[in-house]
Amino acid sequence: MKKKVFAALMAGVMIFSLTACGKDGKNENSTENESIVYYEIGGTNHKELTDYSEYVTLGDYTGLKVEVQKSEDINIQVKDYISQILENNSTYAHVTDRVVGEDDTINLDYSGKYNGVAFEKGTATGYTYKIHGGFIDDLDKQLVGLECGKEYDLNCTFPKDYKNDASLAGKEVVFTVKVNYIQGEKIVPEWTDDFVKTLTSGTYQTTAAFEEELAIEIKEDNEANQESVYTSGIWEAIINNADIKKYPEEKVKTAKEDYLKEMKAECENAASQYGIEYEDILKLYGFENEEKLEEYCQERAEKELEYIMAASLIAQKENIAVTDKIYDAFIGNITENMTFADASSVEEKYGEDYIMESFIFQAVSEWLKERCEMVLVDKVEETTPDSTKEETTTEVTTKEETTTEDTTKAE
Repeated sequence: MKKKVFAALMAGVMIFSLTACGKDGKNENSTENESIVYYEIGGTNHKELTDYSEYVTLGDYTGLKVEVQKSEDINIQVKDYISQILENNSTYAHVTDRVVGEDDTINLDYSGKYNGVAFEKGTATGYTYKIHGGFIDDLDKQLVGLECGKEYDLNCTFPKDYKNDASLAGKEVVFTVKVNYIQGEKIVPEWTDDFVKTLTSGTYQTTAAFEEELAIEIKEDNEANQESVYTSGIWEAIINNADIKKYPEEKVKTAKEDYLKEMKAECENAASQYGIEYEDILKLYGFENEEKLEEYCQERAEKELEYIMAASLIAQKENIAVTDKIYDAFIGNITENMTFADASSVEEKYGEDYIMESFIFQAVSEWLKERCEMVLVDKVEETTPDSTKEETTTEVTTKEETTTEDTTKAE
């Protein structure tokens, strides 16, 4: 049940999520005689670092105090987690002795045909639908009053402005539907030894054993999350203290192009998968148009370079080195966990400079955590960014992920 915790400081800066190590530098997957360290003081770097001194002047970067919120009581977290497990495993009574009402959630099979031919994404089996939940009006209205277990042919017309599939806009179709059942009362399982045995396929025989292991995992997750927030806070303070004079244009351009390519592909795939226009997907992701997407990628590239430049300067000043041995160990880890054939394949894809700077960033992060202080508080007070400084963020996610139901289906 235990899981490894991989905490990336921010998307882009650490493409490679190194195998988590403890403070003693030992790799969680290593044997007793094997260990991986992040850096060596005074060693020789695997590859010479770029001098970014013309772009950045560092301010204070050690002795920083970072407030991190205390974790909630573990016993409460365990209870909440169990409640969520029970919720996720809840079922509903199957009501079949009455017709579908206006407020019902139903389970149904349906198949849509135009001129006698089934159209794409117009068929589903065992589909859960809440009345007035998004199907085209003609279909939605006709579901009310249907008897369970009976098959019906419903004549429907798609709206003239139907966007999910322009070829169906304004078309008359037939939906063959059968309501399997109406969702009745929710049935929440009891938290018993038998339930736990079934849930874990016998891995845990009692609720007590499960809860004990769960508490250990939650504690580890809490500590990892606090460590991630602590590291993020250190870098946020370092960038706020620094003077960013300018950016290396070619590196920003390359990073921006990479981000733009990645995000455009993601949006195009989503548009294709859900039958939505590319421009509409952009808006779902929070971008008014592609120009705004480019602006976001530019900002993201610049932010990445701020962290890389500061880390490289600190490494040079403090003689923090990622030696050949450390580099080989890290890239070997990537080769194994990201299913690359060998180290050269990783370097070919990402470039040795970028990989080296990613490793240096991680090495400097570890060095800084020993020279700054995590201050646990009940609540971290929100602060208003200094108006003379550009607002900085170290969130792990990019734009909020948006999912769309994969149904035309009849929607």
